[in-house]
Amino acid sequence: MEISRSGNGAHVWCFFEVSYPAQKSRKVFLSFLRDAKCIDEYAHDESFDRLFPNQDAHSGKGLGNLIAFPLQGQSRKHDRTVFVDVDFKSYGDQ
Repeated sequence: MEISRSGNGAHVWCFFEVSYPAQKSRKVFLSFLRDAKCIDEYAHDESFDRLFPNQDAHSGKGLGNLIAFPLQGQSRKHDRTVFVDVDFKSYGDQ
């Protein structure tokens, strides 16, 4: 989990060890969010904001989705954009 740049929220990062289709990963995580009651079980997939990747394939034009990476210099100085444990305490070695 990463504290957002504003400090008012958090982002969850999940990484796969092997290549995994974007469409399937979205379905898995939407299922997790529904089971955790974070979103309504009847909500359309498109109604959840900020779930990446949000496209199945790159069009070949431009760079694709913009994702703000964690550990950004100025924000990090204020304990933002840092990774935290379940108690929201930042890890020492980032």
